[in-house]
Amino acid sequence: MRGAETATRFLQKDGYDPDFIKRVAVAVREHNRDLNDDQSVEEQVQEIIYSLPLEARIVFDADTLDKVGVSNIMQAVTTLGLSGKRQVHEIANELTSGWPLQRAKLWKELLTTATGKRIGDERFAFYEQFLKQLEREVVTNDPHPDMDVRITQEMAQI
Repeated sequence: MRGAETATRFLQKDGYDPDFIKRVAVAVREHNRDLNDDQSVEEQVQEIIYSLPLEARIVFDADTLDKVGVSNIMQAVTTLGLSGKRQVHEIANELTSGWPLQRAKLWKELLTTATGKRIGDERFAFYEQFLKQLEREVVTNDPHPDMDVRITQEMAQI
């Protein structure tokens, strides 16, 4: 709401056309939607398509695309690694557990524009490939759980 008000004041001050200002305000105000667990994704997408103007759907898709692909991967890695106590294989286990990809798939299904869907498909394909590669390259189950971390770090320096 505040973003729409800020955009309106800024655009009015700079002399933009009132119709344009109204479309921008609607796009900013309406682009953020909470999911309804009692309604199917398909129904929610149809509701968004029918209730929002194209400008708002474009902003909605742009925000949603951040949740599919590299940005989402980096957010997950950052969040999972914040404690500093998790090993790489533990973070890899979490990322390849299924829920991150399932979540990304849900976000992809919420895209409402042709361009958003195309970009979403590309990002989701990358996400899938990244997780497969992560599973292949990173030891997800530590074969030596009792090994002293200090010894492992010393061996890595050799």
